[in-house]
Amino acid sequence: MNKEKNKLKKLLLEHVPNEIFFEIFEYMEFYEVYYGFYHLNKRFKNLIMDSKFLSKINIPYISKLNFELFYQNIIIKNEHHIKILILLNIFLNDIILSSFDFSLKFINLKILIINHINENIFDKIFDELKCLYGLNSLTIKFNESIENLNKIFSKIISLSKLKYFKIKYQTIKDQNQLINYFNKYNYSKIEYLIIEGNLSTNSLNNLLYYFPKLHHLSINYLFYSHHDIQLYSSIQLKNLKYVSLKIYLIKFNQFEKIIKNLFYHVEIFKISTHYDEKYLDAKKWEYLITSYMPKLPSFDINHDGFISENELTYHDVINQFKSSFWMEKKWFFKHEHNWLERLNSGVFFYSTQPYR
Repeated sequence: MNKEKNKLKKLLLEHVPNEIFFEIFEYMEFYEVYYGFYHLNKRFKNLIMDSKFLSKINIPYISKLNFELFYQNIIIKNEHHIKILILLNIFLNDIILSSFDFSLKFINLKILIINHINENIFDKIFDELKCLYGLNSLTIKFNESIENLNKIFSKIISLSKLKYFKIKYQTIKDQNQLINYFNKYNYSKIEYLIIEGNLSTNSLNNLLYYFPKLHHLSINYLFYSHHDIQLYSSIQLKNLKYVSLKIYLIKFNQFEKIIKNLFYHVEIFKISTHYDEKYLDAKKWEYLITSYMPKLPSFDINHDGFISENELTYHDVINQFKSSFWMEKKWFFKHEHNWLERLNSGVFFYSTQPYR
């Protein structure tokens, strides 16, 4: 009886149109499709080998044995079809990246995501990356502290076709300053730059000089540089429309210089700050926005800090953000007590309905 039921199930499955399976596969990662269907029968093997599914390959955390089978059955046979390659497995990435001859095999690769890599492997594969003429998006996460951030960015800038770059890293202590020795004639075409790592204000200034086409900038740990900031009057970031910054230990008067020199064309501005109460000076913000960010329709701020004693209370601070300037732009804010700070002075101030 059970055998007859199984035969019936197989018969019914065989009559399901390919289009139904194609729709199901769209909701699954490629390796899940391969693992679940590839070895069932020839029909599913042929379905999986359809080139439209092979354009995106995500290699998750799998055993070395499973990877070797996947590599032999899928990757080697279809390297020229792959447009998106996602490498997540920390134990296999070094093997994969060392063995791949990118420029000859992955001729159609457009997006490469490497979740775990070290500087040595990055140096080894860089020449191959330069020969991937269709590569326009690169995401790399370093699993070890990097010694030379300047070298990493100088290499990235030389990738002439790259439009999107995301990097996540930690730096060795005192090795986080970008020394400005990039080729002055070598400007990047990157439009989206996402930095998840500590970057100094001086480094930011030096770096942006080489990204004239930048449209989107996001940094999750921007801190003050004790070195003198050399601001380039020639920086023209006319395409920079989106800026998101998490700021640490930068006083407001120091941050003003960055706004005045770099963000004139910004339309979406997100900022997260700590401690310095000057970031809650509504009149100062009104002046900066009016004079140096006149095209800004979206302002989103999160500030965690305190209000000094014998000065304005947090209620007075909030009320400053209720003037006609803020109301007309439909930028609204709230605050909460932060009892971990000094009694009655801690405040968490944030945007509630940033206009998009």
